[in-house]
Amino acid sequence: MTKARRILLWARSIAAIATIGLLTLHPRIGHAAPDGVLLSGTVRSASGEKMEGMTVSAKVIGGTVTTSVFTDDHGKYHFPPMQDGKHWVWAQAVAFEAPRVDVNLQRGIQHQDFVMKPKKDYFSQLTGDQLAAALPDDTSAHRRMKDIFLRNCVGCHEANITLQNRFDEQGWDAVIWAMSRIGAAGGFGSAARAVPEFLHYKQELAAYLAEMRGPGRSPMQLKVPPRPSGDSTLPVIYAYDVPVDDGGGYILNNGSDWSLGPSMASGGGQGLHDAQVDFNGNLWVTHADSASVDRTITKVDGKTGEVTKFRYPRRTGPLASNSHGVTIAREDGTIWFTMLSEQKLGTIDPKTNTLEVFTPPAGQAGPFVSCDEDGRGNIWSSTLTGSILFDRKTKEFTNFTALTEAGLFAYGMAGDRDGNGWWTEINVDIIGHSDIETGATHEITVPPNTTTFLKPGDVTPDDFVWYGWEIPGWNPFPSRAPFGEQMPRRLAADHNGDDIWVPDNAAQSLLRINTHTLQLTFYDAPRPNLRPYMAVVDNSHNVWMNLLGSDEFAKFDPEDSQWTLYSWPNRGTSTRGFHVLDRGGVLQVSAAYFNASTVAKAVFRTRQDIEALESANE
Repeated sequence: MTKARRILLWARSIAAIATIGLLTLHPRIGHAAPDGVLLSGTVRSASGEKMEGMTVSAKVIGGTVTTSVFTDDHGKYHFPPMQDGKHWVWAQAVAFEAPRVDVNLQRGIQHQDFVMKPKKDYFSQLTGDQLAAALPDDTSAHRRMKDIFLRNCVGCHEANITLQNRFDEQGWDAVIWAMSRIGAAGGFGSAARAVPEFLHYKQELAAYLAEMRGPGRSPMQLKVPPRPSGDSTLPVIYAYDVPVDDGGGYILNNGSDWSLGPSMASGGGQGLHDAQVDFNGNLWVTHADSASVDRTITKVDGKTGEVTKFRYPRRTGPLASNSHGVTIAREDGTIWFTMLSEQKLGTIDPKTNTLEVFTPPAGQAGPFVSCDEDGRGNIWSSTLTGSILFDRKTKEFTNFTALTEAGLFAYGMAGDRDGNGWWTEINVDIIGHSDIETGATHEITVPPNTTTFLKPGDVTPDDFVWYGWEIPGWNPFPSRAPFGEQMPRRLAADHNGDDIWVPDNAAQSLLRINTHTLQLTFYDAPRPNLRPYMAVVDNSHNVWMNLLGSDEFAKFDPEDSQWTLYSWPNRGTSTRGFHVLDRGGVLQVSAAYFNASTVAKAVFRTRQDIEALESANE
């Protein structure tokens, strides 16, 4: 191809972008100006094989934004236009060393090829579900202890975080004692609040973990997983480092270098919970940490990574109100979020950065964990007792009380296209829903979970007692599932259809509920131990989910019941929330890496987008 031809193709691509008014901001093209650097290259094995599905990342040295792409079936990768400057550029895949180079990107076209050398010890590079799958289930004792481990030790994070280090039995005993007192948000409680199940199984768990990840030879059977392929190689993923909270804390590892293992943070490095992309490609991030001084919700500039904090004071004390769920209004792009400590509803107009807070009348249960916009443009939030509806026109709140007391609070929240609210009660396997016309509340009891690798005789009578909730003197906030529980988490409504989609975290499945017939249909997750957590639905009825058990996210196509898995470029992501923006023909999904003080968005390119970049690089 001649130089003139390349210039013509590049000019045409720029003209096409300009016609939709997004010359420098179109998310498929990138964050840099259109005359930025086109970085591309090929990744090969040491034997010369072109390698598909390799993760290639680039980060300005001293910057806060990391951009990652994936190689195609010819081993080629293409970054969107990048800004000038010195970058770290590196390639990664399980069972290979991660070559890292210092590249000084300058305007124009630049190539950087990689040759991958095999890596013998790849334990640290595996995702949580891959390590859980490696735990043996060859004997009754191994199956029982694997089940106890999965119920107790991976409720708030992935198995790769739990299993990253080796300890002897005494060391594992100390780890289990500490974890019995550390909550989901990382806070260290008093000895009186120790989780009884942890203490009850501490001795057995310590011996089991010392066998699996102790000084001696482990019976774990590791396998090199398949790399992304096909459509899974299309996204561009932008990860943004967010400064730790002013109250303290630090990041030990953000998970971007897999050889260092999963991400780890302490104190103010934890707590970023949900991240929603707005119409301009910026992210709005909630902060669930209850000890933040100055952060209720955070804005992250999608182009520069610049962070702007918004603080709403608590009723008492010097701390900021913490937050949890977030959603975007589809018509005007306003951001809505729940405020945990205050049980109020917050909103920000991204055009003005104006924060406004709405307080329910005295006596009403207020917004708590999750929120969602319904098909009529109103905002639903889960509460301690069910759900609450906020009418955006009248500014009035309406409570809907759950028929069955969950013992804790409603968790996930969705508003359907008819204006009804749907919420999950994860501790009793019940899904509540409203009748907006009559004001009545109804509920659906989810059938028991029958999916298990256990065999008859594996479980003792004592296990049945301790997997139940009748434990004297304890009212926990459990994230472990007793026998038969599905644990429905954060559900979604199809605003262009009549379906509610519910990730069943313990059952490893996706539940579909027809809003009119209430028919239930279950779909098994594509692999065990993925632990689906939160669902969102795009404009084409596809269901997207984060996977708390893995460093991946998933798309489920209801038309053909097909799953597609996509990889995050980090390890130990432990994402709690997952959000989508499907607008103007561009799909973006977003999440926060809970243990890394990092937020990320995946922007989906088409094959035509990549072909245009490839032509410009020739």
